[in-house]
Amino acid sequence: MTSTKWNKILPSVPLNEIPKVKKEIISELPHLNAKDIRRYKIPYNEAVLHELREEGSYEAAEYFKCLLNIDEERRISAGRNTSIWNEPKLKDNKELIDYLLNFLTNFFQHTISDSKKATALIKTALVTETLSSEWWWITDVLYRTAFWIVKEIRDSDEQLRMISLLRFVYGRFLFHKMNNARAALEHVRKAQRSSREKPWSISMVLDVKHEMLFMQCCTLMHKVLLSIAREVCNNQPQVAVNSCKVALTAAIESGQEELVAEAQFELGKSQIAIKNVKQALKCLYKSLAIMEKIFDPIGMCEAYSQLANVYKEMNEDKKVLEHLQKLKDTATNYQLPNKLAEAHYLAGEYYLYRGNPTEASLNFESAFSLYNGLGAKETNLVRCLTGVSRGQELLHAFQALLVQCIGGNVDATLQILNWKDRGEPFEEKPMPDKSTLFIRMGNQIFSPN
Repeated sequence: MTSTKWNKILPSVPLNEIPKVKKEIISELPHLNAKDIRRYKIPYNEAVLHELREEGSYEAAEYFKCLLNIDEERRISAGRNTSIWNEPKLKDNKELIDYLLNFLTNFFQHTISDSKKATALIKTALVTETLSSEWWWITDVLYRTAFWIVKEIRDSDEQLRMISLLRFVYGRFLFHKMNNARAALEHVRKAQRSSREKPWSISMVLDVKHEMLFMQCCTLMHKVLLSIAREVCNNQPQVAVNSCKVALTAAIESGQEELVAEAQFELGKSQIAIKNVKQALKCLYKSLAIMEKIFDPIGMCEAYSQLANVYKEMNEDKKVLEHLQKLKDTATNYQLPNKLAEAHYLAGEYYLYRGNPTEASLNFESAFSLYNGLGAKETNLVRCLTGVSRGQELLHAFQALLVQCIGGNVDATLQILNWKDRGEPFEEKPMPDKSTLFIRMGNQIFSPN
């Protein structure tokens, strides 16, 4: 607007007033200092590095430059056309740069204890954890820096407290964000061991009240170990059993009954994998008892499902059907349509396995109706199994028609052809006994005509 205004006015300004008008134009121009000009002329990340050095914040400048180098090195290491290569770059994120620089300038300029420095790093790392996953490498760098700072703490008790707290939050980050349960376990186990019988709280970094570090370590350790157990249950079932046992101990120490129930449940599943059905039943019934006590209908349904599975392995039909019925009743009473669908599916699968396609079809159709209403991914599978069970129901009638075809029955032949070509249902007729079937087939095959 200013430029347009003066473009219109300048041609009409008398010669003797031009100096005055020039001063007015200059007064309306924005005031730019050296910092503003530099930020306009060169990339933002380079400009702020110059500013930090000019202000004497050499350590902050070097740390920030290190972050930029790490970002570039990880991209080059991953290579072109990879997800890391295509992630946004730190040097292009002005908002994040400003946040980090504000932290770094305060961190390096103020004379504070190593314990407070470590706490500041942890809190900043926790903030970056809330960002999207492409920035979690910064979180990892901040946590690793905190480990170096903690080593400089001279008070041994304070050092042990801080490193235990740091191991807990870093293990939590590795587990929940990086999906690295095994690396997380190493840190959480050490944090749990060192915080046992210590009155240490996590409130100083996690903004929660009256939460003891040891209890939180037990809870996290329980989750990490069960995650590992689920991962290896099929290929290394004994490892899964051992992990579940340690998770159960951690759950008991945490004092949370729901965690104990979950550990007993997963231990039962792992015992099934090593064919120890008696121990599996014991664990699952313990889990079920706690689920009923704390009123966890979903957990109860899962326990009934696994118990039915165990009794199926033991060929105890009555027990299988009993627990599947309990699963149906619990899902119905507590309005859990997905669990009710699962109950019908498992019952249909069991009846089909036992050669009762009629009952299987009824259960599969109920499961299909529920899954379809929920838009669940299991819908197509149940649809296929319904077709299989319905086909099993018609198998005897189909075999009877084939026998009639072999005997030269034209009507039977037409029924099969119409069913194959047009999908028309064929008439169900009793199946001849096996001796009659073999005699007719033999006569047809070895007939001299």
